[in-house]
Amino acid sequence: MSLESRLSTEENNYESTLEAKLNKKSSWFKIALNTLLYAPVLAVSAAIFGHVAVLSTTIPAIGYTIGAWYENKKKKIRMTWNRVRREAYTGNIMGLLDYWLFSMPEKLFKAYPAIFNSETFSGMLATSLVFNPLLFIPVNIAYGAFFYLRDKIGFGRALKGIFNGKISDYLKNTYQNAKQNLWSDTKSVFKYLFPLHFFQTHYLPSIAQGIPYVREMPVAALRMTQSALVNNPIYRLIMGRQKKEYTMPAYSRNYSAAYS
Repeated sequence: MSLESRLSTEENNYESTLEAKLNKKSSWFKIALNTLLYAPVLAVSAAIFGHVAVLSTTIPAIGYTIGAWYENKKKKIRMTWNRVRREAYTGNIMGLLDYWLFSMPEKLFKAYPAIFNSETFSGMLATSLVFNPLLFIPVNIAYGAFFYLRDKIGFGRALKGIFNGKISDYLKNTYQNAKQNLWSDTKSVFKYLFPLHFFQTHYLPSIAQGIPYVREMPVAALRMTQSALVNNPIYRLIMGRQKKEYTMPAYSRNYSAAYS
């Protein structure tokens, strides 16, 4: 059996096992225990990245869960605690990348105010085009790799691969998947979400200034909130309806469920 066929078989077996695990019901004791054990992880993250950034990751954690619930409802898949937990920790991890991404417009405004600003249409357009698609290229690579490792290989298997010699094969497959889907992911995010990104970059912060409490939020967290409650569910719905045909089954062909 070729390497490609063997890895494809392993991925299919892992997906079947993962799906069974995700569909399994959890007791209230397990839910409480998982929550208790995850608290120290958030505390360590806050110490490393800062409490504002880590608190902001609760926004994508909620957004991912809402998006997955809606997506699974359409597919008539039960939203179990294991699915909620998976979406929540994904939001917490990738939310750090999102916080960096949604903080970038202010950095551009400060570094090059003559080019990037919210005062003129040309300045707004320039900022938005740097944000999407340019900044989304590395973000889509990171998301594609993360979701492939999570859903096709498994973080536990990847860790074991360091010791059993399979890690190079896993990394090769992850790279091929990210490479294969990068253009389609970047094009889709630009096509469907550019207007929403334009609004949340230039108009949302001004609107928030007139709303008590909301105006106290960091601007990056404010933008993340729109992405959690609006962008991500819309993107999942659109991409979930698209049907694509591929001739190379060895790598993941699912869209990257980017937080957007």
